[in-house]
Amino acid sequence: MIYASDSAVTKMKSIPHGKDYRVWMSKLSADEIAAMRSAIERYVEGKQVFTSSHIPGNDWAGTVFMPICEKACGFNEEMSACCFGLLVWEVLMESDKQWAFKKSCEIRGIECKGMTYYRIDVPPEQEKS
Repeated sequence: MIYASDSAVTKMKSIPHGKDYRVWMSKLSADEIAAMRSAIERYVEGKQVFTSSHIPGNDWAGTVFMPICEKACGFNEEMSACCFGLLVWEVLMESDKQWAFKKSCEIRGIECKGMTYYRIDVPPEQEKS
């Protein structure tokens, strides 16, 4: 589950840029998607905080994520990063764990790419749909 937690805690129920995401993902096989989802789930297991762009890193060659670049997004780096980020979003949205997010920050004048996710505990009475 993903929550926006700026002023209130609101459960996110959809994937941003869903139309583009569906087009990109339609170009991948079920096995490729399953392998990517599994790799993301393994990466986030036990973590309290992480930034999405750290999962594949700068070089996707030889990783399960390369089909996003090669097949889904035609080697367009910006689209590939967006597609990957939305896949992370979807995996976390479907998770039984509670995650909140914020746009990544700037460190020493350098913008960190990706979305930063962190674990939260949302009591049922505080959850807003």
